[in-house]
Amino acid sequence: VFTEILESKEPVNWDQVKSKLEHCGTQCSDHKFGYTAEVTIDDGKSSTPKVIAKLRPAC
Repeated sequence: VFTEILESKEPVNWDQVKSKLEHCGTQCSDHKFGYTAEVTIDDGKSSTPKVIAKLRPAC
């Protein structure tokens, strides 16, 4: 569950970020406070934007 994107170099595809975070198994690492996660998404271009998303675990 996402609360916000704190930083992004480019526009972000939410579903892509979400699936990557969930694939890494990070969505349940902190049940009480949420946490900050750094996610790099490969957009297929020469550069890969860095996304820092603040999350609230749903579990």
